[in-house]
Amino acid sequence: MLADGLEASDSPTPTTSTTQCACVGEFLKRICNLRRTQITFEGDLAFVSNQERRWSQVFSDFIVGNVHCTSDKCSAHSDDMLWYVPMQQRASQNSSYSAPGNGQLQVYRRQSPKQPAAFDSGINWEETVCLNLILQQLDFHVTCAVCTKTSPQNLQILRKNCQRVYPSPSRRRMDSKGECEEITFPKIYFAIDDFEQIFSDVIVRDGECVCVELVARDRYKNREAVIFLGSIRYEVLKQVYDTRASTTWHWAQRLISSSQRRQEFVRMRGPHGKGYAEMAVARVANCGFETPMSDQPVDFDGSNSLDQYNRRRLSDTNLSHRPVYNRSAMTPGPSGCQTSRARRWQSEADTVNQYPEVEANTIDDELDENVLSRLWSVRGFGQAWHWLREKRRAECTPLNAYLTYVTLTWSTILDDLLLERPRRPILTFDLSLPELKMAH
Repeated sequence: MLADGLEASDSPTPTTSTTQCACVGEFLKRICNLRRTQITFEGDLAFVSNQERRWSQVFSDFIVGNVHCTSDKCSAHSDDMLWYVPMQQRASQNSSYSAPGNGQLQVYRRQSPKQPAAFDSGINWEETVCLNLILQQLDFHVTCAVCTKTSPQNLQILRKNCQRVYPSPSRRRMDSKGECEEITFPKIYFAIDDFEQIFSDVIVRDGECVCVELVARDRYKNREAVIFLGSIRYEVLKQVYDTRASTTWHWAQRLISSSQRRQEFVRMRGPHGKGYAEMAVARVANCGFETPMSDQPVDFDGSNSLDQYNRRRLSDTNLSHRPVYNRSAMTPGPSGCQTSRARRWQSEADTVNQYPEVEANTIDDELDENVLSRLWSVRGFGQAWHWLREKRRAECTPLNAYLTYVTLTWSTILDDLLLERPRRPILTFDLSLPELKMAH
């Protein structure tokens, strides 16, 4: 049923019993056309046209209503929550969510009579449509893979782990009490709860790299695109882990507890500055000669170089016990696994200006090593290189690399998804299997 004041643009299409509904493809087509035509160019000038009424109509037809549904099993309206993005200058003070200087979001149940009216000038209809599309009608999968270079133009996947993740326009704050969440929109967070258990098999050694790929696709798998792809080498992770071993917090942590394994967090900026991924780095338990992993030598020279390390605020991971307006981006851990509630995913607010930030490499960067690439043609080089690599791998300290979250802006997600030729996944190619978590 359409909300009060809304008018359907077309007459309803008779439904069929097929499981795939045409409304999803039509919805994406409408969004693509509107985003393409709202900016026109005349010479060196660009003109932005106001198409809020058309965006509002799209919201009425595809999100509130089912005008274009052709299947009686359509899942496009299975989510009971509808999200609204107010215009910044007219954001309501009665919204369920708020964030200083970042506007607000409004969320209502689908059947609520208090929803904003159609064509309400206080609502940013373009962002409202796109936010509901991302939260309700797209699926996201993240893959962490440990790779190594075996030839000039070949990366071999040694191990990989694929998980479904869920988008959220909010994040938890460390400095807030209770179940308070902070709006991050226009940033969308894909967070992994219980990351230590989920990515326990992601172990990286010398000569290897960790690749992170986030894939978006519609529910019927007709459109699929890579929206984040970056890699970070073992050398960088090891340097971060070793550098932060002599901070004030680690000296204090040793006095508090020596049984907890030390973790360091590194923010990986996506290629070309697009998005972020955060990884927690820890030494693999009972590996190597340095068995104490929390009792590190104290170096007072670097004690003032970094701020105090903050632990995660405790949070409830059971979404069914939360109010309907709290949509958290959490990927549940293995069923029946009891883990420390202090091991939660870390929000960007907790890491900014505290943890190291590195630029992620592209896959091409991993393959392009200039001088080394040219040496592959030298007779005997390949055999010597493989021997040296295996020797260094055997002597290095293996590290666990846990992915904690990936964050991107909503516009970046749709820009990549709606490309005429979207980037195809190179790591995530087995989404149809019933069990998503796989280690190779």
